[in-house]
This record gives sequence, structure tokens and C-alpha cells, in this order.
Amino acid sequence: MKNILKKWFFGKNSFIQNDKELFTKTEGTEKPLPLTDVIVSTWKNLDAEIIAPYLSDTFRYNSAWVSNTITGKDEYLSYLRKKFETIKKSGDCPSVDVIDENGFSFPHLKQIGTESDSILAYWQVKGKINRMFMRPTIKLNIVPKEKWGDFAKAYQDNLYLSYQTAGASIQEYVSEKGLELPEFSWLQTNLISPAFQHLCFRYQTYIFSVIIGLHGFETKDGKQIDGIIVSEQDYNNLIRESSNNNLIPCICPIAARPQLPLINKPCLIHAITRDYITLDNLLPQELVPMSKWEINSMGVNTVIQYIEKENGKINSYCDVVGVEPQIWFEKNGRTSYVIVRSIPVGYRKHKFEINHNLLLRLSEYDGYFADVHFASSSAVLFDEKGIRVPLGKRDGDEDVWMWRGDSFYCHFIGLQPIENAIVDNDFIEVIDEPSYDIK
Repeated sequence: MKNILKKWFFGKNSFIQNDKELFTKTEGTEKPLPLTDVIVSTWKNLDAEIIAPYLSDTFRYNSAWVSNTITGKDEYLSYLRKKFETIKKSGDCPSVDVIDENGFSFPHLKQIGTESDSILAYWQVKGKINRMFMRPTIKLNIVPKEKWGDFAKAYQDNLYLSYQTAGASIQEYVSEKGLELPEFSWLQTNLISPAFQHLCFRYQTYIFSVIIGLHGFETKDGKQIDGIIVSEQDYNNLIRESSNNNLIPCICPIAARPQLPLINKPCLIHAITRDYITLDNLLPQELVPMSKWEINSMGVNTVIQYIEKENGKINSYCDVVGVEPQIWFEKNGRTSYVIVRSIPVGYRKHKFEINHNLLLRLSEYDGYFADVHFASSSAVLFDEKGIRVPLGKRDGDEDVWMWRGDSFYCHFIGLQPIENAIVDNDFIEVIDEPSYDIK
């Protein structure tokens, strides 16, 4: 396992939500004029004076292809006049039309004779455009493993800041919506490896698993790469684990150069359907069972909190089901690992396999076993198939499962040396299989 990266912060600025139905008025008339039409007319005529009356004094402009921000109406108009003069001299005028992107209409520019196109997304306050963002259309570019080496370093160099941007934008969205516990909660806010996601949160009984897609890459010979870049391996891991654990697979597209989300908050698209995701129209779900990953993740985090309380230093951890050991930590100058079993209490007598070959490979380290049990505190309990468990059997050995949205009890007595755990617990079964330790 790689070391844990720092948590992201919530202070990042993001866009104001756009309203596709907003209108303003042309000066000296009462005729409503869509702001989209104003922008289209400005570019068709290459005339900055058309848009000038519709810009707020606090206007800001960004492009997904450059890092700097143009601040102020006058600075933007000066930039636009020079740009239009350059286009007129070159004769290389873009075609201009309106494109529909997931129900929103945006001005769309396409360079003649190339595949290059862009959208002019805008935000308004009181009938004036106060933000504009020139960005690409949302096209996902899933890069196969054999080509990922061309992008891997640049992607990793940008990932941490982009992860902060994504997390802050999602947090701003839920804060503006007034969402809080128990309706909303973060499930993963650390960059960890190995992992199948960068961020994860729960809203009601839905869980959103997020990876970062980045725009702004060039090939080694300087050609601009089209689309939002994600690696095929990350994408496949996201889709597989989301399918296995009833999660919604999401991609958060970020412009790497200005470090801005490419779409409106919460800045997520569905990784399969490519639809924009909001939390407004989700239908309530009842009796959604927690996945094995959710329960495993709760157990791993319970053990992490225990180790930190005992003055241990966490070096790395992983909550992917099937990856062991899940935790590496240091205490009193010793590097140690923990194998975690995290289960509903009704499953406490089920067999748990520990790989003997893995233990041999890790023999130079101190090893521990953590047995974490969870029990629902709900008045009504159900088994894994959704069948109600009679009240009189709730403390027995019935296979009572955990359900999303339930509060729960946690039983964990601490770490047990791995050798002692194997001897003392009948449910542990030592097996011999090929093993590769992950550090």
C-alpha cells in the first residue's frame, strides 16, 4: 500500500448553479433575450460590444486550456476584442451554434476543419453574466493500459489538487442543499491505494463512488488530447466494485490547468450512462442491504481509530474486500500489520480464512488480528434476504444483516497477536494459497 495522502479541505471556490431558463433584456427594449443567444451572436459577429451590456462588473472568465483567470468586465472585453481581431485577420472563424448537454443549452464553438470544439458555460446574477468558462464538451477518454504510461505521471501530479477540488465542490453542493447526517455522510475522504475510488459518499440509501477524470493533457509531441482522461484500469475497477457493492459509479471531470470542475455542482457524471448526476430527483428506497465493502470499510476505520487512540501511527490502509492485510502502522519503533474481519454479529461463527503463505511473507513484522462485529440498533431487523427476524431471536445466531440508514452497535475488544488469534478462535481457518503482500 502507498502512504495515505492528506485529507482535502472544504474552502475551495466553485461555480454558482446555472439556470438554463434565465433571460435578460436588451437595452432600450422590453423584449426578453436569452443570454445564450447573446453569447452566440457575439461570436457569430466577432463583436465584443454585443455582450458588453450583459456582463457584471465582477465578471470572471476561465478557460480549461489555460491556468489564469480574467477578472473584471473591462479586462475580459479587452481580451475578447484582441481575440476577435486575431480571428478576423487569420480568417479561421469557428462555427457557432447551441448545443444541448444533459438538458442545458450552451453556446458551442467548433473550429472549422478540426475535431476541436468547446462550450461557453455561463453563470448569472440578477440578469448579468458573472462567470464564464470555456471548456470542452464532456467526452470520456478511457486510456488502455498499454498507453497509460504516456499520461500516468501528469495524472498523478494533478490528482491531489483535483481531488481537493472535487471534494470541496461536492461538499459545497450538499451544504447549499442543507444536507447533513443522517441523510448525508462521507464514507471515504482520503486518497488511498490500492482502491477502486477516490471519494465516496452516501445520500439516503444511495452510495456514490467517485474517480477523478482530468482534462488538459498533451501527447509527448505536444498535441492536445481530446476528452476527459481516466485510466482503463481505474475505470474497470470502479465499474466492477460498484456492481459488486450496489454503488453508483461516478466520474468527476476536472480541468487540470485552472483546477475547476467542468460541470455544475455536484460535478458528477454517471460512469456508464454519462448522465449528469444531481441528488434532487432520487426516489426513496427501502431496505437496501449494506454491501460487504461498506461493512468492511466500517471495520477497518474502527480499527484505525483504536490504533490512533493507542498512540499508534497509521502508515497506510485499504478497505477493498479481499485485500489483506488491511492496515499497516507503527508503534514503539515497530512496523506492524492488521488483518481485519468485519461482519454483522450474526455471522460471527462463520469461517474466516487466513493465508499461511501471506503470514510467512510478512514474518519479519508484528502481525495482529482484529475481529469487529456490528449489530443494527433498529427496532425491526431483517436477514440478508430482507426477511424479518422475530424480536426474540435478535440476539441469537440468526444471520441478521446491516441495512443502509440504520444506526448500529459496534463490538471490538482490541488487537490480538495473529498467532494467538489462530490458536484461540475456532472460526479461523488457515489455508495455503499463493500470496503477494501489499505494502
